[in-house]
Amino acid sequence: MGFVSKINRASVLLFAFTIPLGVTGQVNAANEKLVSKPSLISVCVNPSKSILRAAQDDRCLGDPPVKSNIGSTSTGITTSSKSKILITVKTSGSAKYFNPSSNPLRAAQDDRPLGESTSSTGTGLTSTGKTGSFSSTTSNTTNSKNTTNNKNTNIAVTTSTTTAPQRVVTNVAVTTPTVAVTTTIVAPTTTAPTNTTTTAPTNTTTTTTTSSSTTTNKGEAGSFAGYLGGTCPDGSGIPWYWGSGGQARAGGCSAAASIAPISTGSSESAATTTTGAPVVVPGTPATPTGVSGNAQVTVSVTAGTGGTPTSYTITKSTTSGGTYTTGCTVTGASGSCVVTGLTNGTAYFFKTTATNSVGTSGLSAASSSVRPATVPDAPTIGTATLASATSVTVACTAPSSNGGATITTYTATSSPGGITGPLTSATCGSAITVSGLTTGTAYTFTVTATNSAGTSVASSASNSVTPAVTVPGAPTIGTATNAGPTSVTVACTTPASNGFATITTYTFTSSPGGITATLTSATCTTTTVTGLTTGTAYTFTVTATNSVGTSVASADSNSVTTAVTCAAGGACIVGDTGPGGGIVFYVQASSGTFTSTGSDCNTACKYLEVATSHQSTAIEWATTAAVCYAAGSDSGSSICQETSIYSNSAGQAASRTAATAIGMGMANTNAIYARVTTAGGAATSAYAAGIAWEFSNNGKTDWHLPSKDELNQMCKWQRGVAWTSDATVCTGGTMNSGRGASGFTTATYWSSSEYDATLRASSQSFSSGTQYTNFKNSRFYVRSVRAFG
Repeated sequence: MGFVSKINRASVLLFAFTIPLGVTGQVNAANEKLVSKPSLISVCVNPSKSILRAAQDDRCLGDPPVKSNIGSTSTGITTSSKSKILITVKTSGSAKYFNPSSNPLRAAQDDRPLGESTSSTGTGLTSTGKTGSFSSTTSNTTNSKNTTNNKNTNIAVTTSTTTAPQRVVTNVAVTTPTVAVTTTIVAPTTTAPTNTTTTAPTNTTTTTTTSSSTTTNKGEAGSFAGYLGGTCPDGSGIPWYWGSGGQARAGGCSAAASIAPISTGSSESAATTTTGAPVVVPGTPATPTGVSGNAQVTVSVTAGTGGTPTSYTITKSTTSGGTYTTGCTVTGASGSCVVTGLTNGTAYFFKTTATNSVGTSGLSAASSSVRPATVPDAPTIGTATLASATSVTVACTAPSSNGGATITTYTATSSPGGITGPLTSATCGSAITVSGLTTGTAYTFTVTATNSAGTSVASSASNSVTPAVTVPGAPTIGTATNAGPTSVTVACTTPASNGFATITTYTFTSSPGGITATLTSATCTTTTVTGLTTGTAYTFTVTATNSVGTSVASADSNSVTTAVTCAAGGACIVGDTGPGGGIVFYVQASSGTFTSTGSDCNTACKYLEVATSHQSTAIEWATTAAVCYAAGSDSGSSICQETSIYSNSAGQAASRTAATAIGMGMANTNAIYARVTTAGGAATSAYAAGIAWEFSNNGKTDWHLPSKDELNQMCKWQRGVAWTSDATVCTGGTMNSGRGASGFTTATYWSSSEYDATLRASSQSFSSGTQYTNFKNSRFYVRSVRAFG
């Protein structure tokens, strides 16, 4: 027999009795007299009306009626019940419930109190079984028809425990053939029983132990006690009744059999209440973080608000707002996982969701970009070169692959010694200096490249170098220039290496003759080799000397023949230095001569030289303070800015025309000086010709303000315009590009040539080469010139 009992565990005890089989007969409910009254048919009833559901009643129809404590009736029929297991249930208040059974099939639920009359008709039906309190109108209707049901099932029966001497079966699993039953029960409202387990949404577990004492009364004398065991000759079960002594007696087929009276006992029950926090969906996780690896990124996640996650799903994308695909999964409330299969050097972004048993959070914000990378390939080693007595420079070339991350540092390492030198660069475009080496020790070097993922393997080894102090490298020879009948000036450039010791001297040597000159300096500039033979062609070399020794000689210079210099009265070319210390800017064509009245050369002049600097940058041609001769008169009566410098009107035009030619500058300057200073009393510093007349240099005093044509030749020379004729106007070229030209500006310069009889004189722009006529009170530049032969 098997059943599930829903009872008030505080007041109901379930007992299992084992009765010897083979006892027959019945007991009269009134006088306990043995009466033979077997069941006539194998039909069993299941009436029910009670506050509590107690047990299963498979009592067969035809058994004597029993006395009811409640007085209710119900009808219910079960068929073919042959169960031999007896369970008797008693409750407080003499409300006695029973569950005798002698049929193989369990049909329905019987909560009828002992003694309740039976009223059953038909076969296989159970109906109008009522359950409720005495005043309850709640009904329980069960309709079931079970005639042939051979399916077996396991029914767990759980009851409260009792103490000895009762034989109590608790937590018994009973397997019987199953009868399908449909039951609707409306339970009465009662106080919550003990021995219950309640789950509540808190985070605590509480265990409570309660104990109670329950007295179970014996059945009323004469009331039906059930089929406690035994079988009558006709196969029916032997009915049992309660005797007056509290003993259950069998009746019907045989003499009464006694069982021990039911005693009282106590029971203990333990109640455990387990509570747990409400489980909610996790909140959106914090933004993931990533750490780069080789073709992979380790992504770390942490929970947001809300429920505790049990896992995270990481997704990846190559753009922050792009499409994300599955990356990896983190198990637990936080942690990390590795997203693999990535491309080194490509930026990746990551998002995550958090999941628990309730659901999945929203998507997190995208992480910062992370670029998976590996270490770079090895760089290519270059040449190791001595940099000093204790240092070396090492060249290298960037590797073909940077590993997906920018290279930040190259490191050169010496062998032996492991001395290193770093270079902060992505390309290894500069040589790496390794310092702190030991002089006299031979070293080779390797180079590694480092990015955010780590450091590459080393390159192959470089050439071997030995730091040491050596002789300097060879200086570079410059131009040799005739400096006089017996001397030449030679230029040179400092060598690239001083041998790691300061150069103290440079030595110039002539060929032929081996005549030397020494320059004491750490840097090489120029020196003059003297004692040469006039008219001999020479070349020159130069060496450098430090504390270790002297370098090899430089290459040979150009050939130069000693002769009288231009400055010393020898032949001159444009760009030479003249006798007055100026730069030669004009050479008379075809070795001819010109006249410069008042100059030292007078009628045998060949050259014009110009001062190397300006004598004025803003001066008037003539002054307002001085009085010049009036036209046609030798008496001074007008200011020079408004009057011609010439003495009479008849000769003025011819004089002005002649005054523009090459060689006329000195005569013009002297004429202006005579009118403005001698006659007019003006200071020479107050006007352009006076400043030029007053200038002297290198012992020469015949300097003058150039004429119009002389000024044009000067413009062509300084701009590098090739000479074709004296009449060619200065156009084109570049400022200060002529040989020896320097210091000129894009300004206007005065000439000494008067333009008209009253207000104007000639000038020229050195920016454009244009010749102008300007009022004499204009303020322009002055460069003095000198004629010599």
